[in-house]
Amino acid sequence: MKTENHHENELTVGPIGRTLARLTTYMTFGLFAAIAFNLVDTWFVAKLGTNELGAMGFIFPVVMIISSVAIGLGIGASTLVARADELRRILNGKEDFVPSAYWPRPDICAG
Repeated sequence: MKTENHHENELTVGPIGRTLARLTTYMTFGLFAAIAFNLVDTWFVAKLGTNELGAMGFIFPVVMIISSVAIGLGIGASTLVARADELRRILNGKEDFVPSAYWPRPDICAG
């Protein structure tokens, strides 16, 4: 596989533990920020009254479903973009084609 620069190989070379720790650090900070926001938001709504807090608890599952669908669509879109980029690189001769589980097999798709 040919590479254009060093940054394309950052995820595939080096110790796995260090790479995972580096990538999960940012995600952990993001999750803690979201949790802190929700706790502070709940505290302020609770100061408004019990009915308002009850309404917030009632609507929470709906918000979670909408968020989950949005995250799923984002993951699906990024997968399609990655596949299109890989196909573009293969067609331009920058990479060799390596069949993987991510590419559908014609005999399975034909049914």
